[in-house]
Amino acid sequence: MILAFIIIAGVATLFVKFFDCNYTEAMIPGTAVTIASLGIAGLAGNIFYGVVALCCLAIIGAVIGVIFKKINFDNLNTAFIILFGIFCGSLLLYKGDYLQHVDELHQWGLAIKYMYSTGSLPFNGDFAGDVHQYLGPGLFEVFFQYIAGYSESFMYVSSAFLAFIGLSLPFHKIKSKEAHKFIIYIIFMYLAAYPLYRYGFKSLYVDMAPMCWTAGMAMYWTRRDRDARVKNILLLITSIIMIFSFKIYVGAMLAGFVVMVAFFDRILDYYIKLDYDKRIKIARRIILACGIGLLVVVTGFIVFVNMQIGPGRLVADNVADTVKNYFMSFLTTEINLRSKLKIPPFFVVLMIYAILALNILFEEDKEEKIKRKFSILTLTVYNVLYLIALLFAYLFIFNSAESSQVYASERYFAICFSMELFLVVSEVFLCSEWKLKKIDHRFRKGKAKKKKEKTSLIAEFKKGAGLEFVNESRYANSKRIIVIVLILFFATGINKNYISDVSSLCPSEISSYIIIQRTKVQVERIKQIITPSDKVFMIHQKANMVDINNNDQFPLNIALYELYPQVNNCLAYPWKLEEDGAYINLVKIDLFKIENLPEFLEMGNYTYFWLFSMDDYLKENLDKVLYIEGGMKKNSLYSIERDNEGHVVGLKYVETLMK
Repeated sequence: MILAFIIIAGVATLFVKFFDCNYTEAMIPGTAVTIASLGIAGLAGNIFYGVVALCCLAIIGAVIGVIFKKINFDNLNTAFIILFGIFCGSLLLYKGDYLQHVDELHQWGLAIKYMYSTGSLPFNGDFAGDVHQYLGPGLFEVFFQYIAGYSESFMYVSSAFLAFIGLSLPFHKIKSKEAHKFIIYIIFMYLAAYPLYRYGFKSLYVDMAPMCWTAGMAMYWTRRDRDARVKNILLLITSIIMIFSFKIYVGAMLAGFVVMVAFFDRILDYYIKLDYDKRIKIARRIILACGIGLLVVVTGFIVFVNMQIGPGRLVADNVADTVKNYFMSFLTTEINLRSKLKIPPFFVVLMIYAILALNILFEEDKEEKIKRKFSILTLTVYNVLYLIALLFAYLFIFNSAESSQVYASERYFAICFSMELFLVVSEVFLCSEWKLKKIDHRFRKGKAKKKKEKTSLIAEFKKGAGLEFVNESRYANSKRIIVIVLILFFATGINKNYISDVSSLCPSEISSYIIIQRTKVQVERIKQIITPSDKVFMIHQKANMVDINNNDQFPLNIALYELYPQVNNCLAYPWKLEEDGAYINLVKIDLFKIENLPEFLEMGNYTYFWLFSMDDYLKENLDKVLYIEGGMKKNSLYSIERDNEGHVVGLKYVETLMK
């Protein structure tokens, strides 16, 4: 894994040399080149060639770096060194971990495994997962798999590392004496991510990377070196493309936020140069234009929805209920049920605006105050547009089951508002004057007779430890107070499962641990029985398809991840049979019923039948359509028997996989 980091850093050296940037900045285009190289090679049918190309580029970068003396402490800056520390820390934090979310198994993890084993991008029709949104992070993660060997824990390491590349960008200029700012910021992020986002940094869900890169690039752009235009444009364009590649739909909206920040920043440059009267006129016009624009968007959306109401036009079965549930979710739904903090999306928005208001209140520089006001305007416009776009998705894009219950709305709210909180808080850390006062502790002879010279024991300890802050302004002090309050606030979200949720420690505390381990044992046994030419049809009859967070969904997804393509998948074949149809994940297929089972087994060329679990309905009806030699037994494997013409006629008991 360390070698993979070195290779990406070697590629980044090329940008350090030719664009005069440090390594923290160069990691942005370095990551883009990594993803692009593997993507092109994957399209050509062999990702390994992309890995070889990256190794060659890294060697060239290292040689150029040595010749032109670009590999030095000035370019290997403090933020980059801390980023390397985060990477090494992640190796320890996730050592021996395993995939533990449903979608990680049948979507992102399966895509990474597919690319690693086949060398191709998962665009083929036989791929079971959803590949439309996940290639950017997946390609980055599969690079580490090629270099370090296949490991589920390495997926978590590279996923977290990708997110922190974006988060470290605003800190690219910090000096070694300011390293504590970045370190405290990292601690804050780990504490805040737990109650703010359902899965945090220990996740393959492609949400952290785009939100972190968006916050990082937005903050970087507002505080960039304005003379380095070529470098700035390179980083801006690269970040926008990468954010979009991380997650197509939400990624496009987050990339739009970066464009909006750059646009408002351009207006701000012009605005600050004007006198007071002209500023007032311009400000009124900007606010009026934004207000009219939002009004047009909202009105157009309402009209569009009304025009689309009709059979087959709207996904939502009941528009009024969907809209109501959507706004109630924004106002009241807890973003993360695992945390002790029960924070609704609306509260996060209030928190963001409160911090911005305090920034304006305590800011002493007039130009900085103007920037804060523009930040509020930018966020307000973007939030309204984001909320409208997400509601549009529930009405027209998601399926009806997801639309009616505004499925995962808290997650999509968290992507936007966590990004904004990261952006605002990073500004707090970068703006505050956290300078440690150097104190000359010399023994003074004589007695301190004056009463005012006496100090408390705590004050003396602070002086002795060199921890006395320089009180330069009320602005700096207010920033420290904000940071302390926020850290304490998010720290209260820690519960007894916190360690197991954010690391590989205490796995037994994870609610899905037992079902995951049990299923993996059965899968391993099946692998020893079947041959590469065999296919397994799995039935998990007790799965609760209504409760989307239910652990019953794990067995099939684990089977998909471990046995693909030798097992039926929820995107192609049903796996829970009922009297009025069959479920494919959340979607019910009325045309497929238990009497069609022999036909499906025959069509799919299945050779084994895995009865993971059964209910009363299956007990009463399965033997009516298939003769079962050896009787029905849960957690058992059966071979599928055919007649001379190849038609499926019955099941033959092979083995009980787990008692």
